[in-house]
Amino acid sequence: MMNIKKKTIGTLLLSFGILTSGGVLGSSSVLAAPVYTEQAQEIYNFGEDYESAKIWINQHLKPLYKSMHEESKDPKKLMDFYTYFGVLINQNLRENMPVSEEGMSKFLRENKPWPVGSKYSVEEKTKYCIGFDQLFQKEIAKLPSSMVLYRRVDGETFRKGLKLDATKVESWDKETIDKDTFANFKKEFEHKVIKHLGYTSTSIVEDPLYEVKDMPVLIELSAPKGTRALFIDNAFAEIVFPRNTSYILDEISLFQEKKNGYRNDGIKVKAHVIAN
Repeated sequence: MMNIKKKTIGTLLLSFGILTSGGVLGSSSVLAAPVYTEQAQEIYNFGEDYESAKIWINQHLKPLYKSMHEESKDPKKLMDFYTYFGVLINQNLRENMPVSEEGMSKFLRENKPWPVGSKYSVEEKTKYCIGFDQLFQKEIAKLPSSMVLYRRVDGETFRKGLKLDATKVESWDKETIDKDTFANFKKEFEHKVIKHLGYTSTSIVEDPLYEVKDMPVLIELSAPKGTRALFIDNAFAEIVFPRNTSYILDEISLFQEKKNGYRNDGIKVKAHVIAN
């Protein structure tokens, strides 16, 4: 038996928030947030159960993508390209540069050499970036089930100087998040609508491979069945949402966890996708 948490969610009605644009959380425009309604349905939540997630992936995701990969090697190449260069691609997008040959070429030329994959020419990188964007238009690029997905970020992701007392990994377990700063952070961002100009990478499981000591913000992102997204078959069990995906930060709270011998004081953000 797979150890899968399934939640049944009743009707959810939310109609508030500020749409934030111009970066991950840059300058903002005050707009009425769209009403989000979700009827009762099952949501898959694997938590840290990587083995059960792999079984589910083999049963439900890989078969969906099999025909696409058999027809052409291009999608796999594009997904591998994003795995290597996603950070730099998103840096470009968050600076609000268009996904176009001119815009991407300019960015790629200004950011040479890249840390990996130097064998690619600027023209090849541009082609891959545009091709990856187009993958989200395929019919297959939809979640087959409603899911809770996970994403780890640091305080700088919110571009608001979320002050953390923990500045050294070695002494992280002795220090805590500044409570006054957290209260202000919660007040400013809870119940707000966030629009990501870049792609949003998530994992089907919580913290599959990477260290969490320097990424204290854990985002639990709920997404309904049919949401535009790509499954990338890698060790991160990765689900990527297209650029310009919006979601609401439903709840922000403090939590404690102990992993790999360290006690981490973290911030948990529960959110849900509303538009992409």
